[in-house]
Amino acid sequence: MGGFATIPQIGETVPTPSLPNRPRPPLLYTPETVSPLAEGLKAAEPLANILAVQARHKNILAAEAAEEQIKDGLSQTTLDAKQLPGDQQAAYVQQKGSEILKQTTEDPANANISEYLLARGPQLLGSIHREAMRAGAAQTAMEHDTQQKLIGSKLAGIAGSDYTVNQDGSIGEGVESVAAQAKYGSIIDQMWPKNPQMAAMYKEDFQNKFTLERAQALARNPDAAHPALLQDFIKANSGKFTPQQESSLLSAQTTAISAPVRTMEANAAASRLAEIQYQQNYIKQNGQPDMDRLNDKMAHRVIDDKDFRGFTGYDYTVATAPDVLDGWHQRIAAANSEDEINGIQRDIGLAGATRQLDGRSANELNLELRQHLTGIKTPAGQANIRARAAIDANYYPETRQDRIMEMRQPGAFARARQQATMAYDAAIYGHPAEAPSFYQKAMEDAVKANPRPSRGGPPAARSPMAPGAPPAVTDDDARKLVAYMKAHPEAMPH
Repeated sequence: MGGFATIPQIGETVPTPSLPNRPRPPLLYTPETVSPLAEGLKAAEPLANILAVQARHKNILAAEAAEEQIKDGLSQTTLDAKQLPGDQQAAYVQQKGSEILKQTTEDPANANISEYLLARGPQLLGSIHREAMRAGAAQTAMEHDTQQKLIGSKLAGIAGSDYTVNQDGSIGEGVESVAAQAKYGSIIDQMWPKNPQMAAMYKEDFQNKFTLERAQALARNPDAAHPALLQDFIKANSGKFTPQQESSLLSAQTTAISAPVRTMEANAAASRLAEIQYQQNYIKQNGQPDMDRLNDKMAHRVIDDKDFRGFTGYDYTVATAPDVLDGWHQRIAAANSEDEINGIQRDIGLAGATRQLDGRSANELNLELRQHLTGIKTPAGQANIRARAAIDANYYPETRQDRIMEMRQPGAFARARQQATMAYDAAIYGHPAEAPSFYQKAMEDAVKANPRPSRGGPPAARSPMAPGAPPAVTDDDARKLVAYMKAHPEAMPH
């Protein structure tokens, strides 16, 4: 069949060829795993060396931990020391730091590093102690500066407030001022004996404070005789005050000048409120204001017009003069009819409206007028009117001889009439509603006891009610006397 392979026939046996072993590929790219322990063992390092290394590492770590503990304790000690005065801070740090080192070194847990701590601890404490010394010195310097400034401010205040004002407007130093300035200068010289620049700086600062204190004292106590004293002082010390200080000083002076006025206003307001409260309480108890006190407080301006009007219902006017009131009393006493009383009432209202009468007097006159009207409408009132008219008529100088007597003895008839009227008023006092005969009898007794003046001596008094008696006449003097006695019953004999 040429080049084709022979196809074996069924029944022939063909042997299977044997295959050689496949070789493994080389492990060129596989990483190698290394064990430290295996390497140590591979190097044949003794176990003792490993333990020694671990012990050394333990000491290093323990020393670091102990040192951090010491540092923390010293840091807290430093913070605590700053709460103390500056000259006590270093000693405090040294004492507390030594205690911390001792406690840490003697701790059994640190026995393995005790030698290290004994060497390292003092180094740490020394560093902190030196820092505490520097901080304490700075703190002490600030404390001394503060104390010195406080002393300076106190002495400057004493010196600035003690002064005298001369007649020419110049300012002199008081004894305390001189002593305070000398004392501060002595303190500074003792503190800075070898540093004149520092001493001069503190003295200049004191002078500035002293100048300001003096200006404030002048502002608080303005001198009425020298109103420009503060302004002159500021001008004389130009450059030592800021614009804000000058404004504050002038404002303080204005406040001081007006202080008495404000005090007076406050006292006046308190007095007014107290008087209003008093009147309100008085009205609750008595149903009307205390007019005597109300008029007095109004006259002295303790209360104002609005207060007075609120309590009385009318405006306050200056109290009516006594002689004016006497004229009104005379008119009321002489009124013999209701028409006359109505006319007087109209006149009282007009006088009150034009403030010729104060409100209280107007009310009292109207009350007196109503009482008089009530009296003249009764038989007793009519009898009283007739009796008084008879007394007036009896003592009128009607004849030529009487007039000559009046010329020789001025006022003789008026005095006799006054005495008779007083005797009559005394007799009827407390008897406003008796029988007409009572008033007739009282009049006759009064005339009998006080006869008319006569040239030849006191003649027997004739009965004013006898036939032929002269009619009643208008006598201003007599009416004034009657009105006066009615207005002032205390003048009548008892």
